[in-house]
Amino acid sequence: MRIGSLCHIKSKKNALQSFIVVYPDLNLVLEERNKNNSWLPSILTSVLGKLPQPSATLKPINENFMLLNKIQDEYGNFYYECLYSDMFGWIIGSKKQFEIIEEDNKKICQV
Repeated sequence: MRIGSLCHIKSKKNALQSFIVVYPDLNLVLEERNKNNSWLPSILTSVLGKLPQPSATLKPINENFMLLNKIQDEYGNFYYECLYSDMFGWIIGSKKQFEIIEEDNKKICQV
């Protein structure tokens, strides 16, 4: 996957509408997941309920974003920094739940 590519999310969940969870601070996400062993969602099928972090935001999966960065932690998990039209943040990679589709060529990005 190319940094600077325009992309969107394709959900593998069977839901009428899905939302990607965008976290503003990668360090907080890494601390929660790797040090505190907390589960943080990468995709949700409802906007109802409490967000995993008060500062997290939900974006519709079909909303385009620019890929700014890709980081892998010591456990092999990927995190993607995304720039949306009104904000930027990090999404937690999950090959079981979604694919990142590159808009330029309409093909699946290699992640």
